[in-house]
Amino acid sequence: MAKAKRSVGETGPELHLLLQQGGSTAEWYAKLFNTSHDAEEHARSCEGASYATTAPVRLPKALAAALLAAPGAEGEFLEVVQRAVESAVEIA
Repeated sequence: MAKAKRSVGETGPELHLLLQQGGSTAEWYAKLFNTSHDAEEHARSCEGASYATTAPVRLPKALAAALLAAPGAEGEFLEVVQRAVESAVEIA
């Protein structure tokens, strides 16, 4: 996954999480976006390609700040989210 440049606004960083279904119903990808607009735009493009997505979820500013401050934390967070969603799909 390409790492997007993150911005920090006056009130702190903002990140929006979007879950996107992959090629199978059990395959999911977690993605982070700087704005809800960017996340919604990505969801619309997925819709056109017949991939389901969740609605964007804004992360609490403290979590966003922690993810941006620690090298590698963003990727580790996304990996944990993906594994949790895939596990939930298996038991559903």
